[in-house]
Amino acid sequence: MLIDGSIATPSFNAARDTEKVAQSTRVRNSQQDTRTFESMLLGWGPGAMKVRTGYSYLQLRSPQRQVILGIGAQRTQGVGGTTWWFVAISEAKAPLTVITTDAQGASLTEAAFVAANQALGQQLSVFKKADAYREFVATHVYGFSSEKELSQLANVYRLLASPILTGGNAKFSPIKAALREAQASIDREVIQAAAGVQREVNRKNGLLQRIANGQRRLQKIKSAIFWADLNHLNETKLSVYAANHVEFEQQKENAARAEAQVAKYSQQLEFLVIRLTDFQTELQQLTQKQAQQQVIVQQRQSLADQIKGAQNRLAQYEQAQAQLSQRQQDLAVSQTKLTQLIEQEKNVRQTALAPLQIKLNAHSAELHELSQVLAETSLATMVQQMAHYVRALRRQLTQYRNLQQQAETISTDVAIVGTMQNQMADSIDHRVQGPFGGNRLREGLQQDNQSIHEAGAAQMNSQFQQLKTEQAALLTAHPDLKVSLAQSDLLADLAQQQKQLAAIVTQLQSLTQQQAATQQAQANLQENIDLIRSGMEVDFDPAAIREQIEVWQQQHAQLVVDPELPAKLAETKQAVADLGAQKLDLETAKGQEQGQQTAAEKMVASKAAQLAALTTQIETMLTVLVPYLPAAVTLTTVDEVNTFVRAHGSEVRNGAYNEVAERIRRQVHRSDQNGLDRNALDTLLAERGYEQIASAMRQGSVVAHDMTTLAFDLPHVETLLAEELASVTKAVAELKTGNQLAQDTYLAAAVERIADQYQVIADYNRILAAGLTSDQGIKLKIELRPTEVSAAVITEACDAFATQRPALEKEVRDRLQMLANKAEIADDDAAFMQAAQEFLDTRRWSEFHVLIKRRQSGVDDFEEVDDKFVRSGGSGAEKAQAMVLPLLLVPKMLLERSGLPDVPYLVMFDEFADKLDPETAKSFAKTIANFGFDFIATMPSGAQNKLLADGVANVAYEVIAPPQQDDGRFYQNQVLPVLSWHEGATDD
Repeated sequence: MLIDGSIATPSFNAARDTEKVAQSTRVRNSQQDTRTFESMLLGWGPGAMKVRTGYSYLQLRSPQRQVILGIGAQRTQGVGGTTWWFVAISEAKAPLTVITTDAQGASLTEAAFVAANQALGQQLSVFKKADAYREFVATHVYGFSSEKELSQLANVYRLLASPILTGGNAKFSPIKAALREAQASIDREVIQAAAGVQREVNRKNGLLQRIANGQRRLQKIKSAIFWADLNHLNETKLSVYAANHVEFEQQKENAARAEAQVAKYSQQLEFLVIRLTDFQTELQQLTQKQAQQQVIVQQRQSLADQIKGAQNRLAQYEQAQAQLSQRQQDLAVSQTKLTQLIEQEKNVRQTALAPLQIKLNAHSAELHELSQVLAETSLATMVQQMAHYVRALRRQLTQYRNLQQQAETISTDVAIVGTMQNQMADSIDHRVQGPFGGNRLREGLQQDNQSIHEAGAAQMNSQFQQLKTEQAALLTAHPDLKVSLAQSDLLADLAQQQKQLAAIVTQLQSLTQQQAATQQAQANLQENIDLIRSGMEVDFDPAAIREQIEVWQQQHAQLVVDPELPAKLAETKQAVADLGAQKLDLETAKGQEQGQQTAAEKMVASKAAQLAALTTQIETMLTVLVPYLPAAVTLTTVDEVNTFVRAHGSEVRNGAYNEVAERIRRQVHRSDQNGLDRNALDTLLAERGYEQIASAMRQGSVVAHDMTTLAFDLPHVETLLAEELASVTKAVAELKTGNQLAQDTYLAAAVERIADQYQVIADYNRILAAGLTSDQGIKLKIELRPTEVSAAVITEACDAFATQRPALEKEVRDRLQMLANKAEIADDDAAFMQAAQEFLDTRRWSEFHVLIKRRQSGVDDFEEVDDKFVRSGGSGAEKAQAMVLPLLLVPKMLLERSGLPDVPYLVMFDEFADKLDPETAKSFAKTIANFGFDFIATMPSGAQNKLLADGVANVAYEVIAPPQQDDGRFYQNQVLPVLSWHEGATDD
């Protein structure tokens, strides 16, 4: 209501469908709407007011300015009233406010409102009509070029605030139309300028087209005559000339080849005789060398056998000598090791065993049992008995101490019994008193107390004596125990010394075993040394043997044998035989070539005479072709025409000579099914004043020198048509000067608009994707696809660096041509311009497609949103996103057309997120914020947590109705802030 100033019923009632969302018309009252502006002001039901003056206004603020949009109204029930609209705009930093009530809080009338706010001056504008308010808001607040864009924006806002979008009963196709209409269109004046001059230009273009077609027909006649005559010349003369020329050249080649072959054979024979003589001489020399080499081979074999025998004896001796040296080194190492082991054993006995034995002997002076153990001569046995002695002494100490502990316990118990006896006696004296037999009873109890406790103490003393007897027996049996009891550390010392003794004995045993093993290894090495010495030659002199081998090797090296001599001999014999056979073959071939040379030279003279006659005939016929030659082609000689025919074989073959007359006739004048030929050459020339030439054309073709030609001068006619084309082109250019400028302007605007349309799609999809709360959630994307034009047109328009846009330019030309040919609107300027708008509005060339990925679908599994989907195909959350989010693009695109940097990006929702799960609601909030919108939403109390999306600041207020109602008076609602959600906010 505040945006476009409309107080019609659609501003207060939910939209029932989406049909009008793409329209820019103003909304009107509907009898089907129950809420009206008056009922919203006065209320309804029993509590409705009879008369009321009220205000509704919205304050907007940006870094550049502050704006207040408002409506004031006074209504009397059943009578009506007045309405005024106001806009306050300030670029100052001070807060902008308006006064709407007097000192008592009553709302001001229109005149009072104007008077109370006079201080605002020109910052405040008050309007009596909604149209004036709407126009002012559109241009000054929203920066639109007209109020139609503001009306379209308000229509979208009304639909966004309606629950119909998520109810499943709305159509989706109007939203696609709204997306199209929300795009910026080419200026209407640009379209009208491009279409206005087209009709007159097309009339001139028609004549240009006829002249151009006439030129093309002349070219076709020229081409038909040229190729047909060339085909005829080729079939009748050139083919015969070619056959004779081929034969002529073949015979020349045969004669030259035969002559060359004779010379070649002569030269080959000369070289061959020289080579044959050389090989025969070489064969004699190789035969003599073969006999000499047989003796050398036998001498070399004898020397090789002697060298091998001596080398074997020397190798055996050196091997045995190396083994003997190694065994002697091993024996010396073994002796060193044995000496070290003996020294180690001596050291252990002196430094470890002897001091330990001294310590043990010192203990044995007072330990009789230990002295018996140390008396053992075998160290291994002594170690075993010493370990047994320490274990036995440890058990004896444990047993003795257990008996001592038991005796001490019994002694304590005896003392306790005595104490108990005394306590019992005191208790008896205290309790047993009185004159009647009390003394006798007390004495009897005292006697019993004494006898009982003394008997118990005696029994305990008996057990105590038994323990003492066992201790004495244990000391008697083991005299070392008594010494151990007296010396608390004795047992620990003995145990440590026992372990040391065991370790020393183990070490001595290991050294003894190593000594035995080393002595055995020495015996084995000595035995091996003796065996090696027995197998060596006596008095063997290695130096002498080596010297002898060197002498024999020198002798062997001096006896040289050529291993390739047999192969050389065989190869030379074969070469002599082969060269002899080649000499015979060459002499035979030379005689045959001399005969062929003589025959070919006779044929060359005969063919030369025939070719001279054919050349004269062909050059005469070529003079007829001169007027019909293609550009840059010259055909005056046989060689030139033959070369051309070979290069254009397909065209020559297709130029049928028997059809050329008919082809000429059809190009001059051919009739369609209605007997008409708009592009007839004879008619065109007659109309342009060349009747004589037109008459000659109608005669058709003539024959000269067996070649087809024309009855008129074709080059002259070409010149005439070129002049006519230039004249008409000049006239068209004069017409097109203004029209071409208009078309260029339109083309530039079309490029800009189409590029803008497609470039923003990626931005929109990025914003939609950024609103996702998870990768597995619902996902939307927008596509813009060409419909009325080809994809090439869109591609060229979107290429900012393109210098040529042939597809787009053709599309524009075709549409202007279709517009000019629309006969039914030729006399109706309004209809003509409306058709021009439809033909040239680039928004109609593409169509929006909305694609959705369901929550459980694959990552790229998108399906298109259409009427069927929103009515029955999707879930509640899917329908909501499919309807609301694309619809949000409409106000975004409209607002982006604004000329102001701080145009208000504001949307409103009623019962927002009512049917949405929290995840979808958060996604909505993020997407709305990413589109750049602030939004106001109403929802049930407590539902605000659905909107707490990361990165989207929110403030929630609780609106509490007044407790007093239905008494005809006005009470203010309580508006309380209950939640602030933004970065850095605290929990309270």
